[in-house]
Amino acid sequence: MDLTRGVYSEPEDTLLTSRALDYLKAGPADVVDLIGHICSLPGAPRIVAEHMAHALFTGRGEFVRGLDGRWMIEEGRLAHSISSVPLPASRSPLPASRFANEPLNKLSYVVVDTETTGGRAWGADRITEIAAVVVRNGEIVELF
Repeated sequence: MDLTRGVYSEPEDTLLTSRALDYLKAGPADVVDLIGHICSLPGAPRIVAEHMAHALFTGRGEFVRGLDGRWMIEEGRLAHSISSVPLPASRSPLPASRFANEPLNKLSYVVVDTETTGGRAWGADRITEIAAVVVRNGEIVELF
């Protein structure tokens, strides 16, 4: 058995990344406008929008950032995007949530971030920091 090849995985296609692709078809967009549109969070603080964009687009070659800082679609890679690949029959999508059509600025939720010393839970790596942000109706109401 060849254990030197590692594991490869492609990012999951999501409603938010599909919305981003649709939005960016009109051209490059500032991160605050982009996240505001796709997440229904108009006027989100720039730092929050930056973190959300990073979380959504990391590992997705079809999303690129221009020299001016605006997000855009890299046309050459869009044709090979996971968005265009149908799910195998064995991976049917999850049933829609009762909140699927609600804009995020009308919901309450918690965003959790963890920092670790690495990605090997079975080894010596450990969690070093945990952060949580409570959002109600589009407003940050608590930080932990």
